[in-house]
Amino acid sequence: MAAAAAASALGVPPAAIRRAVEAFTGVEHRLEFVRELDGVRFYNDSKATNPEAVVRALEALGGPVILLAGGLERGESFAPLRPFWQDGTIRRMIVFGETAGRLRKEAAESGFFAVAPASTLEEAVAIAWREARPGETVLLSPGCASWDQFRSFEERGRRFKAAVWALRPKEGDDGTEGVRDAGA
Repeated sequence: MAAAAAASALGVPPAAIRRAVEAFTGVEHRLEFVRELDGVRFYNDSKATNPEAVVRALEALGGPVILLAGGLERGESFAPLRPFWQDGTIRRMIVFGETAGRLRKEAAESGFFAVAPASTLEEAVAIAWREARPGETVLLSPGCASWDQFRSFEERGRRFKAAVWALRPKEGDDGTEGVRDAGA
């Protein structure tokens, strides 16, 4: 909206502003739509390196969400996620990295026990895919820095996308229905 307002103030015609807004696909690793498979949507929000950024993603997407979270331990509280654990926005959480244990503990202290550990991001994607139901979203929004397992949040996001694209339709699906990619 700010960019559209600035363009308008500079005299850019409304039709040109509309075309630019409609053509904008977002920024890589920032709530980036990756794929829809069997009615499950996958989003890469690897840039979400603190709990408040995760909150913004959850507010934008709504639920139900299978959240992939974890990474470098920096001692931040995950208390901002409590409302989403408690209201069902987060249906399941897959945790990885140095903060996995603390994430699991903080969730349990809030009464949320639908948490599974994963050794790697690829394992987290596989667990999420097994448990995902049509209409749900699998969201990589780690809430932590990436440096415990990756060189950067960009590498983490690329690895997530590769793991998502390696998924195959669930048993009984011939793969011709329910597949949509970011370009669709």
